[in-house]
Amino acid sequence: MRGEKRNNNAFASQPEAYRFFSLSIFSIVCMLVLASFTVVFMVLPEQAAADAAPEGSWLGIDSSYLYSQCHPTGGSLAHLLPDALDGTDYWECRSKTPHWFIIDLGYTYSISSIRGRSNSQKDPTSVNIYISTEADRFEDASIERLDLSNSAAWIETSDFDTTNGRYVKVEIESTEDINGELQFGGVLSFFSIFDIFGDPLYDRQPVHFFDRADDLDKWDCNEYGLMADGEDQSYAYTTTDADVQLLSSNNCTRTSGLIVKVELRCNGYYASGKTVATDIQLIPVFGGDTDGDIYQYDAPADEGAWSAWFDITDDANGPGSWAWEDIDSLGCKVKPIPSIDASFKVYCSKVDLRVTYIPVADAQFTPSDATPDQGVEVTLDASDSDGAGTLSYSWDFDNDGNPDDTGSSVEHSFTFAKRHTVNLTVTDSEKTVSYKESVVTVKQKISVVNNSKNDGINYIAWGATASILASELASDLGLDAGDIIRKFDPGTGDWSTVEYVAGASEEEGGEDDFIINRWDHVQIHTASNRSCSFTPDDMVDTTQQKTMEFNSTNENYNYITWSNDFSITPANFVASLNSTNFGGKNIEFMVYDSTTSTWKTYNAKYPDFATLTSIAPYDVICFRAPGFDPIDYDTDDWSS
Repeated sequence: MRGEKRNNNAFASQPEAYRFFSLSIFSIVCMLVLASFTVVFMVLPEQAAADAAPEGSWLGIDSSYLYSQCHPTGGSLAHLLPDALDGTDYWECRSKTPHWFIIDLGYTYSISSIRGRSNSQKDPTSVNIYISTEADRFEDASIERLDLSNSAAWIETSDFDTTNGRYVKVEIESTEDINGELQFGGVLSFFSIFDIFGDPLYDRQPVHFFDRADDLDKWDCNEYGLMADGEDQSYAYTTTDADVQLLSSNNCTRTSGLIVKVELRCNGYYASGKTVATDIQLIPVFGGDTDGDIYQYDAPADEGAWSAWFDITDDANGPGSWAWEDIDSLGCKVKPIPSIDASFKVYCSKVDLRVTYIPVADAQFTPSDATPDQGVEVTLDASDSDGAGTLSYSWDFDNDGNPDDTGSSVEHSFTFAKRHTVNLTVTDSEKTVSYKESVVTVKQKISVVNNSKNDGINYIAWGATASILASELASDLGLDAGDIIRKFDPGTGDWSTVEYVAGASEEEGGEDDFIINRWDHVQIHTASNRSCSFTPDDMVDTTQQKTMEFNSTNENYNYITWSNDFSITPANFVASLNSTNFGGKNIEFMVYDSTTSTWKTYNAKYPDFATLTSIAPYDVICFRAPGFDPIDYDTDDWSS
């Protein structure tokens, strides 16, 4: 104080004219300095804040975010927590500390700041803040002993490491009240009590554009469509005051995700040489016919530039809670506003649409072949699936509700020919789940061969539900003229005298067609290797599919052509059968010896009397098991 007084006294001792001159100079200098400071305050701190500010926003926490709380009434029926979060009352809790509540943000945010406030007689004086990705698991506090008392203004802190979380627990361990009772908020004037600053962790911001220029509501130039061609440098223009160009659609096609923010911007300018400065107004159009608020761009002169993004999320006439249908129907009007009533020329090349959204799990997959042959490996690719963060995949190939494989791309071969329903479950980091099912129709493949082992004789069992004519089977296989199809007669235990000769005339015995029913056994004589595939009406369960069934239709007989390129012993074959108590049963199988036209036998009950010791490639196995349940066999278990 003495220093200030001494200076003032020194100044006062100067002559009056000098003091007036000095005051004038001092005043001018002060004005210049203040002006400089004013400029600096208006520009530089704002720029610095823009450079330093973390991404995100204050989320505006209200009662819709409340997940759970201690003592829902807390002994007070008049002043409840949801109302305090909404800013329409304060929260009173008459029970003793600690008090707490949990906020659910809906999805994971990167949280960098917290703020709260209270101005009552029982304010919170020590508050701990916990952040977690799980609602029932909170570990160390991110903020400890935060004092939120005696302030109607926000008390903000970012004195903690930025943390990813969906759930925020607010724990009040002490208050101004000696008994620990709580009044959180404003007692005399109400205000919201808590807020969180965060940035959605998994958000995406694709930029789209308005791609259709209406030819009725349009600018006065012939090139008005250039505003919707997606190019930054091709400009439409107008010279007519209040001329409106309607952009009636946009090219956003997305249908899944939680929409967080919707924004518009435009690229344009005005010609300064012969016109006045001109602004460009953007007016969103909701649902095809409802104009929104006006968003005005101070366009530059002579050279195109993009405006800032205009946030239309909370437009007064907008949908409020945005759905993708609202984006699909969103249009935009573009309108010039000259600074004075004079001639002008304004240009606009493009209006962009940016939709910030949180992806949710969306299961999608494509089979490499939707109609493969039985036993052929199919790749199922789910790489087009979407979701927040890391995705997990669970595949169910047999529609039994149990997972069979994992991974974004899997390979699987279907044993049975039928229409298989394949289910995919995709779960993302936000624990949202999506299901996708698709049908893979597996075709039955039939192969017949002619080689030194079988002399062209092949045996198959017809396991399809639908019957087929011998002539149709011959056509499907592409049998050569003279190839023969016969059917086993279980009544006689021999092959029927009725046979179909491919390509033969009636005189040559070619018209003796017959029906092949389910479980009929067929002998096919072919001069060359042939195969065919067919799409079943229902599940196909044939011997070629590694299943044998014994019934009255086939008189307990099954025929299998051993088509592997190695030999096995009868014991190998028995061991591969997926059946319990097989040993000791009167079950036998025989192999046809084409060189002697006899059958060599093996009986599981009496293996020592077997005449069959080896099964060679393309041997025909006749298997007989009276009254026995269906038997599966697994070729992966066969060894040479």
